[in-house]
Amino acid sequence: LQSGILPYQILIEFHHLLLRHVGVEATKETIHLLKQHDYDVFYVSEKGQEYGFIRRDLYAENIRKSSTDKTH
Repeated sequence: LQSGILPYQILIEFHHLLLRHVGVEATKETIHLLKQHDYDVFYVSEKGQEYGFIRRDLYAENIRKSSTDKTH
């Protein structure tokens, strides 16, 4: 996020269950940070270790474009 490179989609595998010294709080902080940078969660695995994030602005733009393309 600090680099300014904001990909359309981010997939993260958290190891807070395996690496207990990292802890669940670090996972929660990362999710919160991504949400502050306009990412929404679109997927969480059953075990809660794999997450998919999508950029809110680009997703909304693609939905609008897709809707417009279908009407023309």
